[in-house]
This record gives sequence, structure tokens and C-alpha cells, in this order.
Amino acid sequence: MSRNFSLTILICFLSIGMKAQLNYSYTYYQNGNRHYYSKPESVNKYRKFSDVKVKEVTQTYYRKGKTSFIINYKYNPASCIYEIDSKDKKNRGSLTSLIYENDTLLMSIYQTEKKNDTTESEHFKYNESNKCVEELELIDGKIYHLCKYEWNENGLVKRKENTYSKHKKWNSYTEIDYYDDKTRKEERIYKKGILNHKYVYACSPVGEKVSVSKEESKVCTIKNKNDDGSYYVINEINEGKKGIRRYIQKYNSDSLITTYETYDLKGNLRYKYAYQYDNQKLVKEELYGIHKRHSTDYFIYGADNLLSASYRLNKRCKKIRDYSYVYSKYE
Repeated sequence: MSRNFSLTILICFLSIGMKAQLNYSYTYYQNGNRHYYSKPESVNKYRKFSDVKVKEVTQTYYRKGKTSFIINYKYNPASCIYEIDSKDKKNRGSLTSLIYENDTLLMSIYQTEKKNDTTESEHFKYNESNKCVEELELIDGKIYHLCKYEWNENGLVKRKENTYSKHKKWNSYTEIDYYDDKTRKEERIYKKGILNHKYVYACSPVGEKVSVSKEESKVCTIKNKNDDGSYYVINEINEGKKGIRRYIQKYNSDSLITTYETYDLKGNLRYKYAYQYDNQKLVKEELYGIHKRHSTDYFIYGADNLLSASYRLNKRCKKIRDYSYVYSKYE
């Protein structure tokens, strides 16, 4: 399902924010699975509005010194986004509206302003504990996707079901079991009622040979804290003969992420993010990719420590993206 440019940027910001351990809330996508969070709180991963009541943010994207795109975000007094308006240099773009009840997201509507206009919407239903039990996606008024959630007594998702109107092979449901400490124990994915894949969350003793079937992966999380308060987290997905996928996150003593690395099934480094901070504010982010391609992002802060500008350099130190931010606040 295609998304408008502004909503794509927002979701990317939020998903990276989750990686950086900031508590943002929205529907976002990761490895093909949808994770639900009920309250959008901020426009980007660099600053939350807990102490500054922002009601509007304008993000301007420059390319080759000229304005290329403008996105305007509007917030309600609870710091929830209720409108995203995006325009390109020809005044074409899209509008996303988010509708709430008591700060709980009920509906989002996305409308394009292109040659072939479309309207996409998401509708949410909740149980008495304010947990989402249903997400319904419509395209031009026709059902595209329905996702249902079931929750256990500890407030954790125990079952989720996905149904797509046009792609029958995507129809599936997932069952999730947990340990007593509420961490995941096992996740089973069924397609057309047949077990398609199983994730077992357990670490095997060092040196023990792990036997994994074609339909199974073993997931292991290793955490270690250093004397200075910094720590690292290693997540491994053992896929048997295919190999092990590995994700390594390192944090400083302030629990701010300093590096994030991903490795392929053969143990080769695919991507590495390196973060630098000044007074706990992110000021530099470096991306190292396969074939040594990389980029560097710099972030500049203004009044109230809100992000005022950012720009990206490629490996030749040539500026390829340039952003500025303008805020208005609730008095």
C-alpha cells in the first residue's frame, strides 16, 4: 500500500526513534509486522514536546539551495498530531487528518492531490482497557486490510490476525506466548491455517549446537552492563543452516544509543549507525552501509532546545539534504 511522502517521513522518523529508545507512539512497520501504539507524540526522533507545548511545526526540505518540499504538522494541546499537510515546489502534495477521542486515535484519513487522486483511511477500535482490537484500512471506500488484536490479562498481544482483500496469500494470524516476566517466549505465524514459521525466544548455552528446522527460528537477546553504566544489547535470530542474523545496540550511561549494527546471515556487517550527543541531544548521526557507502547527518538546535535544522552529507562530503524547522507554541 503506497503512502504519502509526509506520512512516510513521519513513520521513518518514529521507527528510528524506537531504535534510539525514545518513547514514541504510532502505527509503524518493522520486518513486515505491524506494531501498534496508540498516541502519536512528536514529529521527529530528536525532541519530545513534554516541556514545550508546540502546536505547529513547519519542515522545509531544500535541494541544491532551493525549496523542494514543505511539510506542516499541527498538534493538539495533548501533543498529538492531528494534521499533516505536504506540498512540493509545484504546490502538489497530500493531506493527512488524524481524529481523536480523549487523545486516543480513532481515525486517520490520507488524501492525495495528484492526477489520480485517492483517499486512504485507517479506522481503530478499542476494548475497555483502551487497547486496540481492530484496525481497518480503506482505499477509496473499499476495504483493503483488516487487522484484529487479542490481548491477554497482562495487557500483551496474544493473537493478531491480518486479512487483505486482494492478496489472499497475505491472510495470516500470529499467536504469541510469554514467559512469566512478560518477555516473549514463542511466536507462531500461520498462513491459511497452516504453520508457516515459528520464532522461539530462548538462548542456548555457549558451545551447544543448535538444530533449527526450516519453519523455525531461534531468537536470543543478550544484555550486558559495563562498570561505567553503559551497556549493550545483542539480538540474534538463528535460522539454522542459513546462518544467524545479528543486531547489536550499544548505549552510553545516559541510556542513549551510540551505535547500531546489523549483520547478514553470513556474519557480514550490512549497516552501522553511529550517534554523537551534546548535552544529551543528538548532534551527529553516521551511516555506514554495504560497499562502504555512508552518509552523515548533522542536527542543530535553537530556542527551547528544539531541532532547528539538519543536513546530510554523502561520502564525498557533498550536501544532499537540507532541512529547517519552524515552530509555533501554545502560550
